[in-house]
Amino acid sequence: MIQTKKILYWPGMGKNNSVLSHFLSYIENMGMIITFFPLEYDKGEEPFYSGSLWFSWLKNNFYDWWIGISLGASLAYMMASLCEANIKPNRLTLINPFQSRHELSNERGFSLENQWDFSPMSKKLTIQNIDMVISINDEKIPIHHGIKLLNHITCTHKTLIIVDDYHCIENPSAQKDLANILTSGKKMRNNYEQIKYCHFYQQ
Repeated sequence: MIQTKKILYWPGMGKNNSVLSHFLSYIENMGMIITFFPLEYDKGEEPFYSGSLWFSWLKNNFYDWWIGISLGASLAYMMASLCEANIKPNRLTLINPFQSRHELSNERGFSLENQWDFSPMSKKLTIQNIDMVISINDEKIPIHHGIKLLNHITCTHKTLIIVDDYHCIENPSAQKDLANILTSGKKMRNNYEQIKYCHFYQQ
């Protein structure tokens, strides 16, 4: 279990603060400080190059744990796969990411106009700790995206968490379960009586 106090949170498209609000509150109540990634998505050129504003910001603002959901999770993966060791977090939690935005647009029938067309699967990520969170009833991103991305990652400790909920994990109780799993040690992880909405597997 990694002890941390500073978390960088990558919200989804639109950066709706109500998404995962219960989850974030539970974590904050455990004494952790959460910072929302402040730079805009899909504005200007893609930031996936050395010297971009995104890399400059991350270099000056180190967080050892990144948590992202949806588009934010896929962007966090991209940046973690490309950044230098002194910027890369020790732990990355990806909630319902996509492996390829182009593939997702074909599957869901939306246009990529005015959206960055990028593929996390095109980059290899090596990291110490990864948590992949997948909503079994995800209505926006098919669950195979997260599974393929997880298998593509090289790391020391992998955790797969399946949540009985939808894309944004709307159920406050499911959000609480997820917060407990991510912030607790193996004792909590093996106590199935306290976890009702999440199923987890470790490697």
